[in-house]
Amino acid sequence: MNVVHARQAANHPNRNLHARSTPRTPRAVPLPTRQPRRQVWGVPDARSWHYVKVGKKISSQHRGGNFRVHAGLNSPLSEDVDCKQLPCLIFSPQEVFLPGSRKVLHLYEARFLSLLDESMKKTGGLLGHIICYPANEYDDSGEGGLAIERVATLCRIEKIERQDIGARVDLVGEARMEVNGIVSTDPYITGTFRQVPTFADPTLYKPTEIEMSNVEGVVRDIRQILDDIIQLSDRLKGPAQGEAEKVAGWQEWGHAEISDLKRSLSWVDGSVVRLEDLASETTMEEIEWADQETLGTSPLEVAERLSFAVLQLAPASSTSELRHLIGVRRDAMGLECGLLVRLQLGRDLLEEQVRTLRAKVALKSLEGL
Repeated sequence: MNVVHARQAANHPNRNLHARSTPRTPRAVPLPTRQPRRQVWGVPDARSWHYVKVGKKISSQHRGGNFRVHAGLNSPLSEDVDCKQLPCLIFSPQEVFLPGSRKVLHLYEARFLSLLDESMKKTGGLLGHIICYPANEYDDSGEGGLAIERVATLCRIEKIERQDIGARVDLVGEARMEVNGIVSTDPYITGTFRQVPTFADPTLYKPTEIEMSNVEGVVRDIRQILDDIIQLSDRLKGPAQGEAEKVAGWQEWGHAEISDLKRSLSWVDGSVVRLEDLASETTMEEIEWADQETLGTSPLEVAERLSFAVLQLAPASSTSELRHLIGVRRDAMGLECGLLVRLQLGRDLLEEQVRTLRAKVALKSLEGL
């Protein structure tokens, strides 16, 4: 019987200053209904992963600290005044959606158009982006169903274009959320969530001067690398031709990638959308998220948003690198991955892209000789 899987993190300030290269398989441990938030350096809560099983039975069970949630559950796993109820879209593990990311969807099924209407009329254009797995990946009971990743993404509808069939919807990832419970699964999944605390939360662990210096150093490195990427990309713009473009597996940084990069960096310094700001029964017309407050001058808050933004900028240059990038993004979404870890992961990925770009610029220069 599978219900909730989690991994415990050591309660030490420097526990998350070292990055994992790939996600680990979760192991089952007892998990109480509500744990106090242990504020560790960059880790709002020591629990890292859990999977809520959504099956066919209309029931819910709580045994020995573990949860099993089935379709038809009409109440969240635990009552929490901080929780908000949102309609949800489900995606595969390969489609991790980071804060700062953008995604365009074409919704045409009646249930998803109904979800869209609810989000527009009741949740101010906000919805949940959740990752699901076949439950049998972590459960050999044979009951089927879906396993839901514990951390989801708070999405904001940026634009809706009604079409002859369905609607084109532009989404922006805004923040991480913790799945508290599944309220219903018909006609679509509705869940309750609470936002993962950010460094705007005064109760979070505050880094020492040395730790803060490390963060600022990595941020400087990242901004310099981003400048290098833009400059190198400018030198490669134009029709794809020559040996540089024929190298197997390489993808070019062009106009689209640079536009995505600039939009992500604009999000870093833009308006802050928080789940806690959502009032009950709010329509999209009643709230203008773009008018929300910005981060101001808090270096920790800016660094936190930057740590997510840089993990979606680099196009993978091979299938294996794409798998690696997906794994890095999954790690970044987990609560066990601290701020400095995410920044270092982003810097490493960008450095790989700079090396590729420099090699392509060198090949292009040789062609001109």
